[in-house]
Order: sequence, then C-alpha cells, then structure tokens
Amino acid sequence: MSLGDSILFDSGTVVIKDEAKPLLLSVASIVKKTTNEIVIEGHTDTMPMRNPQYPSNWELSCAWATSVLRYFLNDHTNNP
Repeated sequence: MSLGDSILFDSGTVVIKDEAKPLLLSVASIVKKTTNEIVIEGHTDTMPMRNPQYPSNWELSCAWATSVLRYFLNDHTNNP
C-alpha cells in the first residue's frame, strides 16, 4: 500500500494531518488482523529541505515514517 505524502503531511512537517487520520485508522484495522511483517517507509518530499531540524529530504522522509509508526503503536494497534 502506498499513500502520498501530501495526503498525510503538509510539506516540511511531520505532524499527521487531521484529515488523514481516518485513512490511517482504516489501515490500522488491517494491520491489527495480520501476522505478516509490516514495513513503513517514508519517501522524499518534493520541496528541498535545508534547515537544522531536517538538513535533507532523507531526514524528513525518516521522520515521516517514524511519525506513522508512532501513530500506530501509541494509539491504534497492539502489534509492533
């Protein structure tokens, strides 16, 4: 499954959009039912990053993946 970055995040931020949360809840309900390994990846933003928090798009992509993982683990699924 692949979700576009603009669906989940505003450019340059790692806060999941409120309007994306129902979609992630649907994904979480599927994740809860599977015993298969789940891989969460973040992909590059189209806007070049050059700030102290995210010196490159690579760091932002990692932060996006981590944000989704934490959303699932902290709030919406019991499976790591």
